[in-house]
Amino acid sequence: MPKDSLGIANLTNLAIAKVARVKSFKLPENGLALLAYQLEKPIDTSKKAQGDTAKKDDKEGSDLIFRNLTTGTERTFKFVNEYVFSKDGKQLAFACTGSKKDKTAQTGVFLLNTEKGTLKTLVNGKGSFKNFVFDDESESLAFLGERSPEKAEIKDYFVYYNSPSLDTAQVLVDNDIPGFPAKWAVSGDGKLNFNKEATKLFFGIAPIKKPKDTTLIDFEHAQLDVWSYKDDYLQPMQLKNAEKESKRTYLTSIEIFNSDVKVVPLTDVKLPEAKLIDEGNSNYVLASSDFGNRIQSQWSANSIKDYYLVDTKTGSRKKIIEGLVGTAMPSPSGKFILYFDKKTANWYTYTIATGKITHLNNGLNVKLVDEENDVPDQPDAYGLAAWTEDDKAVLLYDRYDIWEFSPDGKNAPQNITNGFGRQNNITFRYQQLDTTVRFLGKKRRYCLTPLTIQLKKTDITERISATIRARSLLLWLSLSIQI
Repeated sequence: MPKDSLGIANLTNLAIAKVARVKSFKLPENGLALLAYQLEKPIDTSKKAQGDTAKKDDKEGSDLIFRNLTTGTERTFKFVNEYVFSKDGKQLAFACTGSKKDKTAQTGVFLLNTEKGTLKTLVNGKGSFKNFVFDDESESLAFLGERSPEKAEIKDYFVYYNSPSLDTAQVLVDNDIPGFPAKWAVSGDGKLNFNKEATKLFFGIAPIKKPKDTTLIDFEHAQLDVWSYKDDYLQPMQLKNAEKESKRTYLTSIEIFNSDVKVVPLTDVKLPEAKLIDEGNSNYVLASSDFGNRIQSQWSANSIKDYYLVDTKTGSRKKIIEGLVGTAMPSPSGKFILYFDKKTANWYTYTIATGKITHLNNGLNVKLVDEENDVPDQPDAYGLAAWTEDDKAVLLYDRYDIWEFSPDGKNAPQNITNGFGRQNNITFRYQQLDTTVRFLGKKRRYCLTPLTIQLKKTDITERISATIRARSLLLWLSLSIQI
């Protein structure tokens, strides 16, 4: 089958340059006009290769091309299998596998300064390195790596770390560091994340897998599925999710500059999910679990979850919400947990500092849930529009309009679209044009879009007139709504 090609369009003269057999490409998230792309492995047309039925070695990397789109200059790195730009594009990290045919090929992890052109060796020698991640300031780098024997079935992954003050990457987390549960280790399937301040690193751990019994050949192993009516999940669901569950990891944190070196597990088998709060800067994560409530979800089709605040320094847990059918999420600045209770059709906030629970829509004469729900289940919420700066207010939808609520309950709710949507059968929704914006800032204007226009009149002239009024209103709102 033909492989994909990469097209590079010059918007000045509309010329298009094509590169054949491109496996992947990446651009910096912000800033510089740089491009990196990885080529497919060259086609071996020799007779020996054509008649060879042996399994192809997919672990060996291929050429990585780094191109400056402004100057047109290029640089090639051989046998690369993983690569990533820093957010500002000033650094490019990549791993080289080397080659069995080329003993002189470089192997290890390297860091290219895209401005100066200098190449820094972070790890020298063979190994498997992946999941590279830079911090938001594009200075610190973390990645997973293992240098176990090639034939070892169970690989020992470590977390590596590098910063401008370090000449090479250092092992930040190995499996002997204090804090690991017994028979658990760093998982090669986990993702890495710095907190916003780059003082903490979050990574995944998992129970150590048992190696296969190699004393028996495959057909001598019994294949048996055992199911019980007491199982949390139906047997088909267990079989469907078996591979995904085998790669499940559990969130863990480490304070990078703490003299008391230890890891802090934040989740486990009975509390498997967690969300970072305030981009990881908070002393807590919001963890959740449906453990003990899974069987009834087989017929109710609703997850019932308990929610906990887990301390990132100690791992201690505090249950804050019990048996919730709905959803819960932290506020952008980490002061509140906002949650919707589907059973009662109400929105609430939990104040992290004090433990106070506030019923946001208490006494509100407008429903914030689906008014046209026609299924045998409680209606869903219309949803969250946005938060304002410093968690001062939260904006929620009703069927037509947008409401502003004080998360601590001190101020009465306000309809910021002044009820115009309900009066004119127009549904307004906040349109987030910048995906990096976490909250609505002060003295800025925002765009609202009318998603639905319900017209009962049949006269075509009146339909056209209503459409024009709605579009005029959209323009007015996009210029005039100010938080």
